[in-house]
Amino acid sequence: MAFQYVKVSGAPYDIGTQMAQQAGAKINRCIALYAELFASVGVSWEVAVERAHGYIPAIERYDADLIAEMQGMADGLKRPLVDIVALNARSEVIFSAAALDGCTSLSAIPPKTDGHTYIAQNWDHYLRWHDVMLVVEIEQIDKPRILMVTEAGLIGKIGMNDAGIGLCFNALGCEGTAGGLPIHCAVRGVLNSNSIGEAIGAAIQQKSANGVNLHIASKEGVAVDIEMSNDGYDVMFNHDGTFAHTNHFISPTMLNFVKDRFQERTPDTHIRLGVAQRRLNHHDGPIDLAAMQNILKDHINYPDAICRHAESDPRPVGKRGNIFETVFSIVTDLTDGAMHVANGPPCTAAFTVYKFGARS
Repeated sequence: MAFQYVKVSGAPYDIGTQMAQQAGAKINRCIALYAELFASVGVSWEVAVERAHGYIPAIERYDADLIAEMQGMADGLKRPLVDIVALNARSEVIFSAAALDGCTSLSAIPPKTDGHTYIAQNWDHYLRWHDVMLVVEIEQIDKPRILMVTEAGLIGKIGMNDAGIGLCFNALGCEGTAGGLPIHCAVRGVLNSNSIGEAIGAAIQQKSANGVNLHIASKEGVAVDIEMSNDGYDVMFNHDGTFAHTNHFISPTMLNFVKDRFQERTPDTHIRLGVAQRRLNHHDGPIDLAAMQNILKDHINYPDAICRHAESDPRPVGKRGNIFETVFSIVTDLTDGAMHVANGPPCTAAFTVYKFGARS
């Protein structure tokens, strides 16, 4: 079964109000889920909201349209703006060491492929988040059109734009100085970009408030990977035609000064990275759509595999780390301008195809 599809358009405030009208129940449910999750790590919703207030100036400096969109959403839901800001800063209000998701992302570009440029990932989180996922198409004024899979109420997540830019990302956790731009706002900045160079600038122009890895590709056949901490970043170019990333820092530049805090929460990150990169490197023949989907179905180190079944697995947690499940799998073919999205682990869920103005 496909995720709910929402199409919004117009000025930023209008986009927000339309989101509230079409998906208000899911946005309210998403806020409730995060309130529960915050509380489970000792952060009340009241504390989360207080912390979220501090991110509003950074978001306004970055792009005031994002605040206008959030305000439209808040007004449509009859909630205070800061509730929507707290949702969009959901990774920051509990800080880096308690990062909230784990993922495996991949890019494959010519000449290693069948001539197409692919960027893909499994997004791993708790199973109950299936209820709040959306596929959103945003038609903006003087900015690219966006098609993305997102948690209801988040203004930026995994997808592509009609300028041929595609984005995936991975949670990272590290210690660092407080303040900066919430990562989901930087993600939206990337999706608002007209070129991959502009996308890199959108990612790094303002200090990040959290650790994150942004995996970005262009229909021109290039891809980059940007590791970001609270105190720095490194841009890695996909030189060899394939690149994989999971939930730990791999840039030598970043490892010189970052204290990686997420590996103990997801020790399988090393296995997922190694398996994904090995399968990309040793694929027999040109990498195509089916090959990318098959890598995302890999079960080595089950249940904590690339295709993750950890939360529904009955075995004791032990030292396994976060008990996440693959909530959705996505392969974006930037050459065709198509997102292939599976609602659930890709080993069992069928892929639905989304293009601008159409789905099948």
